[in-house]
Amino acid sequence: MLWFREVAPSTEPCRWYGHAPERWPEFLARYHAELAQNSAALEKLLRLIRQGPITLVFATAALKKNNAMAFKLYLEAKWASARNLSASRNDFML
Repeated sequence: MLWFREVAPSTEPCRWYGHAPERWPEFLARYHAELAQNSAALEKLLRLIRQGPITLVFATAALKKNNAMAFKLYLEAKWASARNLSASRNDFML
């Protein structure tokens, strides 16, 4: 098991979001902007994904709008872009 701490959202967007549903779109934008600045860690993770499926493990009561889901959405978009096609829902499991 690997922990990619460097791709976790920083404290500021997490505190700002506070799991308020109306803030979800802006949280996604802020967190995804942070991820875009961390290309080295993301490339390392994408290399692992190319070797086979990965599982993202998280703990939260908010099952649909949380850091892990935000990360999954970002990964799916990056993966689809890297492959020049749409990501399969089976590529990334939560």
